[in-house]
Amino acid sequence: MGTLSVSAPVNGTLVNGNPALREQPDQVVSAPYGSGWVAELIAADVGELQELMPAEVAREKARLDLQRFRRRVALHLLADDQGQ
Repeated sequence: MGTLSVSAPVNGTLVNGNPALREQPDQVVSAPYGSGWVAELIAADVGELQELMPAEVAREKARLDLQRFRRRVALHLLADDQGQ
């Protein structure tokens, strides 16, 4: 087991980390808005929080990003198959 640096969308001070992730790190992916939370921060500038996108928008953006990624991988694999 190791550590992983995670960036945050705002500047702040780390208040608490999720100890459950030591035993079940997959929760970050399977339950990011539930038991897979990563950290609690105190924002250095509360005004930065107003610039964050709502969770619903972030989820949709992530879904579309993943869809585009999968298509690119599929096209790349298809091109490799045709080249052999």
